[in-house]
Amino acid sequence: MTFPVRREGEFVLLREWRSSELEGMHRWLGDSSVNRYLSWGSTSLAASAAQLRETVAAQTAEPRAKYYLAVEALRNPGTTIGNAGFSWVGAGIAEIGYFLEPDYWGRGYATDAARLVIGLAFELQAGRVIATCDAENTASAAVMRRCGMCPAASPEPGRLLYEIRRLQ
Repeated sequence: MTFPVRREGEFVLLREWRSSELEGMHRWLGDSSVNRYLSWGSTSLAASAAQLRETVAAQTAEPRAKYYLAVEALRNPGTTIGNAGFSWVGAGIAEIGYFLEPDYWGRGYATDAARLVIGLAFELQAGRVIATCDAENTASAAVMRRCGMCPAASPEPGRLLYEIRRLQ
């Protein structure tokens, strides 16, 4: 897959992060409501800057291990509203994640972004795509189910694991 990655869905555009987008990244990374169910919680502006540098550097790494992309709402071009993507966590196994600002919750944006990410992972030869969430994060679990992911046995107490496999 060549750089840059760009995918357009019904509601969102996924594209590579730009090093100038600290404000956009920090809006979701620094929001405690977005990070309520995550082990790392909300971050400082300095930590968001470090995350942005790491994300931008990962975009051109060879081989590329992470595909985390800026999420733009198609109705608001040029403004990031979150982050969605995946990391390779094993041979042919991609683990997805998606994070959106609260103004975009419950309106199909996360499902659209997650579907695009799953499609990208399969295009890049993933045989299995997984996602996890806190057992209390019912909204995230619903996104996974809407994307066709099925519950699987989670190795971690208090976390849900969902998966989908590429059709051969």
